[in-house]
Amino acid sequence: MNPVGNTIGWCDLTWNPVTGCLNEGECRKFCFNRPIFRRFGRTAKEKDFQPLFHADRLNEPKNRKKPARIFVCCAGELFGPWVPDLWIEQVLLAAGHANWHTYMYLTKYPKRMREFSFQSYEWAGVTVSRNVDLWRIGQLQRVHAYTRFVSFEPLLEEIKLHDDRTLDHIDWIILGGLTGSRRFEPPLGWVCQLEAEARTKGIALYEKKNLRLPGPVQQWPDDYARRSE
Repeated sequence: MNPVGNTIGWCDLTWNPVTGCLNEGECRKFCFNRPIFRRFGRTAKEKDFQPLFHADRLNEPKNRKKPARIFVCCAGELFGPWVPDLWIEQVLLAAGHANWHTYMYLTKYPKRMREFSFQSYEWAGVTVSRNVDLWRIGQLQRVHAYTRFVSFEPLLEEIKLHDDRTLDHIDWIILGGLTGSRRFEPPLGWVCQLEAEARTKGIALYEKKNLRLPGPVQQWPDDYARRSE
């Protein structure tokens, strides 16, 4: 498990029992993990960012007694269609054996995520960078989870929510820009629009420092009373 600095910010640790991704979408060119694995991967499969299961990492949360917010599989896509059910089940089981932590699962494949149930210590989330990704929120609303969140990072265009129900049953919103060599800071208007929606809905909001706002809001959903379903 790795401590998190300012790069992610909204979690304490990352845990990668599954690494690698076969996604061919737009996110591939923005992925910060793929170049790292290509350069420092220990095996040919790692260098190619092929999906791998690391059984030796399953007990890492159990061995850490201090409660932490843990971002699961930030170096992979746990719910990708190429990932065997057994891998996912083993990760969820390991989380259950150390349920004093909070586990954050973030995916671009919420339909696959719907095949599993999540406990109160597990947060289910989706990434939305463009309007074409908004369908993921609708699928997330159907995931059996106590806490659901949407990461608008990187925010690559002005998001036009379908209606005032688009963010129903969402507990947390993350806002962030694009970092690295392709750095892009979303216009303030795009950010303010989603800020206002979060306030209207009573949704906790976390604004990444890469937005370079004078006073970024940094809240977590467990700072708020749980809303009824």
